[in-house]
Amino acid sequence: MTQKPSYEALEQRIKVLEEESIKGKRTEEALRERVDKYRILVENANDIIYRTDNQGRITFCNPISMKYFDYALADLIGKHYTEFIRPDFRKEIEQFYGRQFVKNIPITYYEFPLLPRDKGDVWLGQHVQLIIDDGQIIGFHAIARDITDRKRVEEALRESEKRYRLLVENAHEAILVIQDGTVKFVNSKTVASFGYSEAELLSIPVLELIHPEDRGAVIQRYLQKLDGDATPTLYSYRIMHRDSRTQWIEVSSVLIAWENQPATLNLIMDITDRKKTEEALRESEEKYRLIFEYSPLGHFYFDEKGVIVTCNDNFVKLIGSSKEAIVGINMLLLPDKKLVESIQKALNGDTAFYEDVYHSTTAGKATPVRAFFAPIKIGDKGILGGVAIIEDVTTQKRAEEDLKKSLQQLRRAMQATIQALSQIVETKDPYTSGHQKRTTNLARAIATEMHLPSDQIEGIRVAGGIHDIGKISVPAEILSKPSKLAAAEYSLIKEHARQGYEILKDVESPWPLAEIVHQHHERINGSGYPRGLQGEEILIEARILAVADVVEAMASYRPYRPALGIDKALEEIEKNKGVLYDILAADACLRLFKEKGFKIN
Repeated sequence: MTQKPSYEALEQRIKVLEEESIKGKRTEEALRERVDKYRILVENANDIIYRTDNQGRITFCNPISMKYFDYALADLIGKHYTEFIRPDFRKEIEQFYGRQFVKNIPITYYEFPLLPRDKGDVWLGQHVQLIIDDGQIIGFHAIARDITDRKRVEEALRESEKRYRLLVENAHEAILVIQDGTVKFVNSKTVASFGYSEAELLSIPVLELIHPEDRGAVIQRYLQKLDGDATPTLYSYRIMHRDSRTQWIEVSSVLIAWENQPATLNLIMDITDRKKTEEALRESEEKYRLIFEYSPLGHFYFDEKGVIVTCNDNFVKLIGSSKEAIVGINMLLLPDKKLVESIQKALNGDTAFYEDVYHSTTAGKATPVRAFFAPIKIGDKGILGGVAIIEDVTTQKRAEEDLKKSLQQLRRAMQATIQALSQIVETKDPYTSGHQKRTTNLARAIATEMHLPSDQIEGIRVAGGIHDIGKISVPAEILSKPSKLAAAEYSLIKEHARQGYEILKDVESPWPLAEIVHQHHERINGSGYPRGLQGEEILIEARILAVADVVEAMASYRPYRPALGIDKALEEIEKNKGVLYDILAADACLRLFKEKGFKIN
């Protein structure tokens, strides 16, 4: 038979149940307090805080979301987050968060613009964390901050970057609640920013985290908040990382109630990289300023209307005027049309080059200059103006003129030397004189018909006048022998090409005279002399001279035979073009005689 519990036992049991009930109520109360804390954080945050399911539909958002999404809170629930994003960014952001979902990336950061507003784009910088339940991704938790002002600053910095190479990097974010000089709440980004664990941060006085030189300013701002300054502010100061590194942070602070006591909610971004970039920019600006001011060349900038906005001292010196007189000049209104075209080309987005004598409208000075103009283009803002680099080439022009005179003198000296050599041959063999002149005239005409450069044609003219100079080494009686030459005598004649090369090989000339003379008896099929060259191995000048030499020789009188006539000569060229003679040179020669009435005089 079961014994009934005694009264004392029942009383003890009831007491245990009452204690468990009280403990449960305390746990429930603590849980409610914790929920209230997070609710306060979320509802008072300056940042947008929202959640979506794993398809991107909004399931929760805080009150400030209404300001940015332009919907009532109740109407926001169920909307897809991309509905509030500028259309041209939707595909990119869906791919970004799609990768986060597929690759199970716990936390990501992304920046994007919302739908356009009357006052322009609003940009958000957003951290998104995966919501995982029982190993499955069930949604996303997002915290988005309005970074429009920073984006505008960055855009302004990008404009300066084109001139001074600016780099600005985005920073990470953190959330802290500070009360009575101690940290009451931190998020994971704060742990990463400071290097301390959450437990350490909650136990360290706030001032120990702040750089000693900035503590006074931070205390002052904190007290201002406690005195009722509930307007969110944005300011920056330095913190001490756990590893003793100094980091810069940007803080947006607002007064809140935490556990029914005044506290500050601090939304933080790490701007260390930006501060470093700004310092580098200042250094870069100083470097570029020094280059601009002290460059040995003249520099000036002009705006999109072609008006000079600034210039360096060397440009002032080059123009011979004053900086005050130069700044404000509209380059598009100058009388120098060539210069105006160069400025306009730069304003159209291209680079331009100008070289001429510039006549200053402010000083009446004429200066030979060489100038380069380039557009200044920043992002999608189009052409903002241009930059000019000006070089005074007065000294160079004088040097070029002196050099030109020297070259002309050298050329005259060379021509005189060649003429003297030619006269030596002509004295020994009067026939050679006429032959060389007529051959030269025809060779020049062939080269012109083939549209060779003028300088190459001039080289053919010079070489033609001395192509038989090697005949100096041939006895006069052989040159003027009225009968057919013996084999030994013909061998001596054939040596004139090599002898001509030996005479000319050390002569300084802008043309390969020695080689042209050496090769003028070579033939396309390799049957010529003295080296049996063929095809492209023979210089084009020598190939042209070979055609002219054969035509003139056959058409003219020889001591050992009468003239064969021009028809026989042209028949030879037509028959053997491509075999003995260059096709292009041969065709040009035939056109001269058959179509253009050329005659050998």
